[in-house]
Amino acid sequence: MNLRIFDTADDLVRSAARTLRQRIASGARSIALSGGSTPKPLYELLGEDPPAEPITWVVVDERYVPIDDPQSNAGMIESTLFAKGKPEGHRFLRFRTELGDPVRTAAEFEREWKSIGLVHLDIVLLGMGDDGHTASLFPGFPAVEERARRAVATSSSSATSCATSFRESASIWISSLRALAMGVAVSMARSSGLE
Repeated sequence: MNLRIFDTADDLVRSAARTLRQRIASGARSIALSGGSTPKPLYELLGEDPPAEPITWVVVDERYVPIDDPQSNAGMIESTLFAKGKPEGHRFLRFRTELGDPVRTAAEFEREWKSIGLVHLDIVLLGMGDDGHTASLFPGFPAVEERARRAVATSSSSATSCATSFRESASIWISSLRALAMGVAVSMARSSGLE
């Protein structure tokens, strides 16, 4: 694993944007995005000059709230990465919380995943919460062990979410995994041996 530590959040964001643009120029066409506050400045920066290449953007996880709720990951991505509109040839696969049922939403996400012919993800951008969760997959919860489905409904003591399951043949269908972490999450990553 290649762990890079940056002096400032701005340095992290600019480096991540540069890396994503390089990977896109090299052929990456399917990119999974996490939500939360850490990647927001990255999406704002990418949204200023979106890639011209056709990209399928996939939301990694979603709080079970309407898309116009301030806590919606898809809403945040739409208002930053797609602030100037979604470029021609770009697709955006998100969890459709307007369906009103997390299990149904996860099933619809998986159906849409298959219907667009998405076989693998070239890049997965993850963050890590201060409680150790990533992609709404919390340590010790059953959804972490899911292997049969691409998407699962999850819940914790504080929220109901939907998440993309990365357990199924992850080494085969994810070409590049990137994690953005700041603060306590960096300390947790170091103590977990991710250096």
